[in-house]
Amino acid sequence: MARPTTASSGRTTLRPRRRWRRWIFAALLGVIIGGGAVLFLGKVHNPLGPRVPDSLALLPADADFVISIPRFPAFVKDLPQRPALARLLSDDGFREFLNTPTLRDTGLPEAVRAAFHEMEVLNTRLPFGLTLAPDVTGEHVVMAGWMPAARGDAFRMLLAFRPGSWLALAGVNALLDESLCDWFLAEEIAAAGITLERFRDTVSLTPRGGRAMHITRIADTVLVSSEGELLARIRNAIALDGMPETSAVRYGPLLAGTDAATSALALLVRRDAADAQLQVEASLKRLWGPVVYGLVQDLLPRPSGEDLLFTLDADEALEIALSAEAQPGSLLSHFQPMEEGALAELRHACGGYLPADCFAMLGCDVPPGRLLRALLSRPDVLSAEEKRTFDEWCRTQLATGSLAGLAERLDEALGSRGALFFFREERENVLDKSTAGFALVLPLRQRERLLELVGTIEKVHKADPAQSLMHELERKDEQGVLTLVPRLKEGVRDDPRVLVPGLALVGSHAIVTNWAPLFDVVRATRRSPASSFAAIETLGEAALAAPRDLLAGAILDGHNLWPFVEQSIPGWAYQQTTLGDIRYRRWREEFQMDAVRRGLQPGSAAWKQQEDLYIARQEQSLTAVERPRIEREMHTWTSCFKTLLRAAAMSVVVDGSRCEVRWRLEVN
Repeated sequence: MARPTTASSGRTTLRPRRRWRRWIFAALLGVIIGGGAVLFLGKVHNPLGPRVPDSLALLPADADFVISIPRFPAFVKDLPQRPALARLLSDDGFREFLNTPTLRDTGLPEAVRAAFHEMEVLNTRLPFGLTLAPDVTGEHVVMAGWMPAARGDAFRMLLAFRPGSWLALAGVNALLDESLCDWFLAEEIAAAGITLERFRDTVSLTPRGGRAMHITRIADTVLVSSEGELLARIRNAIALDGMPETSAVRYGPLLAGTDAATSALALLVRRDAADAQLQVEASLKRLWGPVVYGLVQDLLPRPSGEDLLFTLDADEALEIALSAEAQPGSLLSHFQPMEEGALAELRHACGGYLPADCFAMLGCDVPPGRLLRALLSRPDVLSAEEKRTFDEWCRTQLATGSLAGLAERLDEALGSRGALFFFREERENVLDKSTAGFALVLPLRQRERLLELVGTIEKVHKADPAQSLMHELERKDEQGVLTLVPRLKEGVRDDPRVLVPGLALVGSHAIVTNWAPLFDVVRATRRSPASSFAAIETLGEAALAAPRDLLAGAILDGHNLWPFVEQSIPGWAYQQTTLGDIRYRRWREEFQMDAVRRGLQPGSAAWKQQEDLYIARQEQSLTAVERPRIEREMHTWTSCFKTLLRAAAMSVVVDGSRCEVRWRLEVN
């Protein structure tokens, strides 16, 4: 039968029932598509959903340390193959160090190796052609950590990142959703031997024999933690207070690093937590002694606030920077900024007088008189009584009136921009000292004024030898080097085996040293400039790497440093086992507590006999057992660095404009 048509158009007219079918089909299709979209947006991925301003904003403010890598894909790309790390990892000494029992027991080397291995494996297993970085991790990755309550316990950690691909975020959403996880992921997770547990918006994955990792998502950011309670605390805080707009105030310095170089990593660590874990301050005080430690601390800027901020760069050289600032009244506050290239110029100008076996140079610009006054005003250098004695010596022996007068004379005679060199003293059978030789090289402004000051000392000595501090002043002028070496009386210097002070005038510079035998080597170096410190090629890059606004800079040659380390180990062990009043007092207190428990009568003959016997045993144990043990441990530790150290050139610079101390290691 033919369909009915209208007279005007001749078009076929639809029957009402079929028209309704089409409307119903379109509605059902819309419902299915809409439901699928809602399901996709709600459970899989919502590109229009809320966003976290920065991953740091989700971190709790009480973390002991935070690592921030602003350009994570660029940082991890070929990381072990970077020139600095490749040379470090190929060094036999460094590999030996990684295998030392102490470091191996921490599990850190194995954890780092396992992490890199897991990243490589994961990169090959990701579906849909995804990459670990940046598809999964995104650009900015941050990790917060909390120190263990006791040694040997595991660190608590929290990782935060924003995936770069919606597929990676969809995968996390599927893992968090029970239905989607059962449909698509549960079978593979179980086959891999991983136990999956779910609690509200968090899922826990525990590999066989491993530690549970807890995962959740907040807006567009994924959080992974070793502690499920930590994730719950973060979610509860957001539920109560809303999404944070900025990170905690103490994390502000890390945000400045988001525009850093591709190879940069920033580490913010709580000062007291780091010291409690590493005990750096106590170790250095024990090794150097409180006076030397205090001087070194005063020559470096001190970090302000509760946190230490480090940055790491690992391209051509390994560079670590610590943000800090000079404290008012410190020795460093007297230093004057130097321009770019000043450290390299000092290396050539001053290092040309010194032998090539010097192991370090410190360059700075500070008036010598001002520095002397600041140094001798420290109570740990001179007591009030010693200061009065020194002023009296200046008045009677130097005719300068006081320390202030001496400082004024020195500033008139000597320039301010110079360098301090360190070297190994050539000595034998001195096992109880770890003293390094030093030579301060300063430009001469008025040679006559300095000789006039020396002449005054000679004149006073000849007028009253009995009151003089020296037997004689030896003067020697050979090969363009004038040397003045005072032969001091007994008791004036601490230890004549390691301290022989002297002054030399050579060329346009003056050299002051604590080891006058150096002057014979200076004369030889004048005859052969190629054997000078300035000729060490490996230090050129280290000197040129100094910043523009340089307050102080040091360069170290590892090849020359190693012989000094070997020479100093017996002295370091001796320093840690000296028989001092504090140690004897502690031993007597220990004996008294034990004697009272045993019922001995204080003041009795038995008490005195037992006390002497106890202290004698402690002395024997300290000197015959503990001292050799410490020396053996030091030899073991230092030998692990021998190969690495002898191939290394290092520099430490204080950048005045950026308020930071930068350490650079280059393995040649």
